[in-house]
Amino acid sequence: MIGTRKTQDGRGEGKAAELNFQSAQTGKIPLLNAPLLQTPLQPEAFAAALVPQWQANVAFGATAGLCLVPALTGHFVVSLVLLLALLALALWWAGRQARLQHEQARLQHLKLTEAIEILEDKAWELRESEERYRSLGEAFGDLVLHRDSSGNIIFANRSLREMFDVPPDKLAETVFKPEIAVSSNARLAHMNQGGVVARELQIATSSGPRWFHWIDLPIRDETTGKNATRSVARDITDHKLAQAALESARQKAEQANHAKSRFLAMVSHEMRTPLNGILGMSSLLRDTDPTPEQAAYLDAVSTSGQALLALIEDMLDLTLIEAGRFEPRPVEVNPHNLLEEVCELLASRAHAKGIGLAAFVEMDVPQMVLADEGRVRQVLVNLVGNAIKFTQKGGVGVKLEISQSGTGRTPDIGQLQFTVTDTGPGLSADDCIKVFDEFYQTDSAATRRHGGAGLGLSISQRIVQSLGGRISVQSELGKGSAFCFSLDLPVVRNAESANQTRLAGQKVLIVSADAVEPQAIANYVKSSGGSASVAATLADAQRLLANNPACFDVLVFDPAITRNPSRSLHRLLRDIAPPPFTVVMVQPGDRSRIEGQSAGDFDAWLVRPVRRSSLLRVLGDRRAEQAEIRHTAPAVRPMLGPGEVLNRLEVLVAEDNDVNALLVRSVLEKTGQKATMATNGREALARVREMAVAGQQFDLVLMDLHMPEMDGLAAIRAIRKLEKRLGLEQAPIYTLSADEQNSAQLESRRAGANGYITKPVSPHVLVDLLRSLGNSGGNVVKKAS
Repeated sequence: MIGTRKTQDGRGEGKAAELNFQSAQTGKIPLLNAPLLQTPLQPEAFAAALVPQWQANVAFGATAGLCLVPALTGHFVVSLVLLLALLALALWWAGRQARLQHEQARLQHLKLTEAIEILEDKAWELRESEERYRSLGEAFGDLVLHRDSSGNIIFANRSLREMFDVPPDKLAETVFKPEIAVSSNARLAHMNQGGVVARELQIATSSGPRWFHWIDLPIRDETTGKNATRSVARDITDHKLAQAALESARQKAEQANHAKSRFLAMVSHEMRTPLNGILGMSSLLRDTDPTPEQAAYLDAVSTSGQALLALIEDMLDLTLIEAGRFEPRPVEVNPHNLLEEVCELLASRAHAKGIGLAAFVEMDVPQMVLADEGRVRQVLVNLVGNAIKFTQKGGVGVKLEISQSGTGRTPDIGQLQFTVTDTGPGLSADDCIKVFDEFYQTDSAATRRHGGAGLGLSISQRIVQSLGGRISVQSELGKGSAFCFSLDLPVVRNAESANQTRLAGQKVLIVSADAVEPQAIANYVKSSGGSASVAATLADAQRLLANNPACFDVLVFDPAITRNPSRSLHRLLRDIAPPPFTVVMVQPGDRSRIEGQSAGDFDAWLVRPVRRSSLLRVLGDRRAEQAEIRHTAPAVRPMLGPGEVLNRLEVLVAEDNDVNALLVRSVLEKTGQKATMATNGREALARVREMAVAGQQFDLVLMDLHMPEMDGLAAIRAIRKLEKRLGLEQAPIYTLSADEQNSAQLESRRAGANGYITKPVSPHVLVDLLRSLGNSGGNVVKKAS
């Protein structure tokens, strides 16, 4: 049964009675003058109410007729009895009908009461829902506003009144037209979907300009029936401020990244410029027919300069790795020479600390592979240099071999494994895990002995992984460390099998106190078919020679084992006849300090660290000359072929660096060219104009990009305009720059250059340009080899 809920004025029952009375008279329910409630009673119910009254009237008329018939016929008593019976029946019927009508009225009253209660429940629920949503709207702080077509406020919630300082009692008198703040960063984003307009507005409020997400919905006013607008707005000022802060941070990060790239490009250019002079001049000096010793020193200068150049390029490569644009540059490379050159580069550091450094390459390692030589060199320099830095006694050994566990090894693919071992302090298990992290240093105390930023190993790991390789470390405290990395590289030329028997039958005694190099030399001898013994002291060497004087064919002697190498060697060999072939190991630059050299105490020289190719050549050929002094100097490639003569060309060189200008001019003059020099772009333009006035033209223009007064790009554009104005043919212009970025090369071509030559400039690159100038086709980027 539905419970009764009284209305707010407490007149529920009286209202129900009034409604019942009105319904009994009119047959309608006039509830609250609501048109939908002015509903007549159902016809079936009305007919059911009228049928009992109609039946009573018919029955009463029939009975009265029956009573009159006996009276008219003289039967008075019978008529009286019938009349009384009729009256009794009428009274009974009237009572029955009264009870029926009362019951119907009661049921009707109940139905009306139930309908009123249902309507009251609905009205209460509507009021409750309205109050709920009003409280939710106020709780979220959104602005709710109703306005008519003229902008007059019909309704405004508390949030809007407080935001715009509108008094509640003056809402009907207020016209709401917000002032949209105009500023450089104001942005309106309109979106119209189904008549709903959503915008982002910056509006002036009582607390200052605020950002709102504003939505307007068209509606019709219930009271006036006219068009109106319902607006809902949310304050998004904090979101906009956070968005602006994020955008500012992003722009600052991009600016910092661009600044870093510009800084690296600038540093790279400034370092390449002197390197260009070092490498170029050492190349020219080789062409002056140096002595074998001078050639070795020139090669050391060239090797060091090339390694420094590779490090500069790798410094730029790190930015590409961070940006995800790392691209390997595979070239044909001899892994034997690569490893030995790195050891030669770092040998001076090891010898200065009194520790040994040696390289050993297994015989089955291919002679030529495809690899990114510069990046592999950088990893080796980092690992070997790091080992030397932390090793105080003993030595560092570098080994190159073919990994037998390489899953991807095929006849065409070799997995080269580089291992760098040292006798340093070693690493703990925790350090082995963190050693490849950026800026991590095992010696991080304020009094640490070793410098550095802690980036070398991290950079090496990222390079190896970018090349598709793997790098790891095995170490134990107090027992040294072993860093190993492996790369799967395509094989261009396999190992030379002849070297495996090059020293067959030879017996070699190595006298040296070095911790690693004697064993490396012994391994080379054994892997080439010979036998070797190592004596760490002069006493051990004397004992081995005394037991069997004719046992050794070759004696490899380290003069660092004694203060007087000549006297010590005489003591070792005075009772041996014939004496063995004697080879002395020297450090670069120490030849003049070795006593007895002029008296012919030694048969040959080997420069430390000893290369395998040099060792096999000296011991295999048994030549008495100082073969090793020449071994590091590569075959000198003459700038011109036998009997070759180049056509004499007029060449304009615009270069502000004196050393670079001297290098280019020397190459041009050595090949028979005529060189005209200019120190800046303005001077170069003047030289071109002077030639044009004289009716002549330069056959080639070499233009440096970065020069004072007028840079190379501006000079190239000016020369092209001058040629066009005078109707001259375009002269070939090649830019000279240390900037390797593609953007610089593209900008140079757009300015009108025919080609791009990167510094350091190899003399052979210039000669090749002069030789092929007639059919080069222009737009060629030439890089120093």
